[in-house]
Formats: sequence, C-alpha cells, structure tokens
Amino acid sequence: MIHRSLIFLAFLTQAAPALATDLCNETSFIVEVAMGWRQNDTVAVEGWTRVRPGECVETGPESSDPLLLYARSSAAYLGGVREWRGDIPLCVGPSDFSVEGVTDCEPLGLEERGFTVLRGEHRLRTVLVE
Repeated sequence: MIHRSLIFLAFLTQAAPALATDLCNETSFIVEVAMGWRQNDTVAVEGWTRVRPGECVETGPESSDPLLLYARSSAAYLGGVREWRGDIPLCVGPSDFSVEGVTDCEPLGLEERGFTVLRGEHRLRTVLVE
C-alpha cells in the first residue's frame, strides 16, 4: 500500500493548479462524495459532501490538480449502495471525516475505497450518472 501511495504522489507532483470541481448529480439518488488531493508530500482526503439528485456543488480545493473522487449512494435505496470509484486506494470514514497521509485505514476505524483521478475536462466539471 505504501509503495502504491509513493508512486501516486510522484504522479501528482507533475500537476498544475486548477479551479474547484463543479460536481453534478444526474442520478435519482442522494450521493455522498469524498475528495482527495495532494497536500505537501502526502494525500489529504475529506468527505462526505451530500449532493441531491439534479444538484451541482463546487467541491475540492482550488489549488490541486488532479483531484481524486469516490462517491456512493445512500444505503437507504433498494438494491444497495451504488459507487463511482477507481483504482487508487485511500481511506474514508463512516461519517464526516478529514485525514492526511493515512496509509493504514483499519487501526483508525477507516475503510479503504478506490478513488478515480479527475483530470482535464472532468477536473473542472464531473457529472455522476446511473
């Protein structure tokens, strides 16, 4: 896990500053979003931002590119939780959280989730669809 995090940090150091992401929920679910970004020599992760169906919110820091995204639907829906994810493992908390540089989730009561990288047009505007 630490090795993958170091490779990812090297990947992030080549990034240029950008604006916050405009995140739009075009699903029929309430979605909770966690965002990650490079901060100093580590990765910071914050969650959860609630985005209602049809709503757009500005999220993530303005000074980090790329951003990392993990989103999930509320567990209240039939059929279980739906996820929008990627391959970069980062820690998330069960309720509102903010962590920096954590590579071992379990001892802190956190869970590992796969984040996706937002670059290019997706960095400025990301649309979640079913």
